[in-house]
Amino acid sequence: MLPSKLPPPPTVLLDIVLNGRFVCQIPYHWVGRLEIIDGTPLYVCRDVEIRSYIESRRPSLIGKDYKIEFSNQRVL
Repeated sequence: MLPSKLPPPPTVLLDIVLNGRFVCQIPYHWVGRLEIIDGTPLYVCRDVEIRSYIESRRPSLIGKDYKIEFSNQRVL
């Protein structure tokens, strides 16, 4: 059973790293599905969905071996 008030989908900051160097930071408005895991509502998203979003925002990264790091600090 779902709780009466669900948390809103989070916005996370994705740090994109290519060849060990910081490339950019992209805010990602979580669009994953809501699942109940051990009685806790959690938003779930697949790696493919996140990579597709990043490559739509930065087409120059298509086909490159970049890393995604989740950040909680904004880059100025």
